[in-house]
Amino acid sequence: MSSSFSFVTRMEFNSVVIIDSLPPTDPQTGMALYGALSKLTPPNNLRRLSHHFVENLGQVQDILKDVEKHCHSGERPVLHFEAHGNADGFGIQRGAKDEFVEWSTIAPLMRQVNAASQWNLGVFFGACEGMAAIKPISLEAATPFQYLIAPTVPVYDTDIEEVAKAFYPELLKTSNLLESFRTASIGKPFKCFIAEEVFAREFGRVMKKRGVGDEARKAHLEDAVRKSNPSSPEQAEFNRKLLEQRGDPAERVFSKLVQSFLPGGISFSYAQLVEFLEENNPAPPAA
Repeated sequence: MSSSFSFVTRMEFNSVVIIDSLPPTDPQTGMALYGALSKLTPPNNLRRLSHHFVENLGQVQDILKDVEKHCHSGERPVLHFEAHGNADGFGIQRGAKDEFVEWSTIAPLMRQVNAASQWNLGVFFGACEGMAAIKPISLEAATPFQYLIAPTVPVYDTDIEEVAKAFYPELLKTSNLLESFRTASIGKPFKCFIAEEVFAREFGRVMKKRGVGDEARKAHLEDAVRKSNPSSPEQAEFNRKLLEQRGDPAERVFSKLVQSFLPGGISFSYAQLVEFLEENNPAPPAA
């Protein structure tokens, strides 16, 4: 019996775009990262490494539109943001007037880049509470990024710099996202959000609550037959066969959510997820 559900998420990565909105008076960790990555010995699998100071949201939008264009010619970027952040968003503090960008504002802009990259976008948010960037995410809309690395709480700028400087060289060397993250973030309050993993966990949670296994499926079928209000036993049997022909409604929901949340596809099937849940989380049939 399997005790864990595993799959391989495959993503391409060949560029790093650093978007820097830290105040000029702060430690310039974005420039430090750019300098460190610039010194890596070729070939380092990077088609492009760029650093951009931004003074307003319009400049961020212009950079992301340019990244989109590069994606159409094969670029597969990681967007690296350097900013001050909190649970609601992040600041742009290099211009004459500070701006605050809510997570719900930046999410659709990143989603466009993710689509242009054929659903390969990675994001590193070097900002306090940067993991809050997942707040606008819903399974009913395409994920803004395939993975996000960020602090979960307020952190020192040195923490962000240390994790970033360790993460990118390791990723370039091994192409192993999780191992690179684990190596780089030891002892640091960072998380790695992987969209496919979150989808499996959230859909699995709903399935466990609903109930899995043959008995649960039969119980849900009979419940659907009752709700169809058959006028006779013959009508009930007809409705039952019709519902059986339509297949498992949960599988239809699964397929619909995959299309909406992960348009680039996933590496596991509904049957594989259900098999794991049946083996490890047996549930009684629905009442």
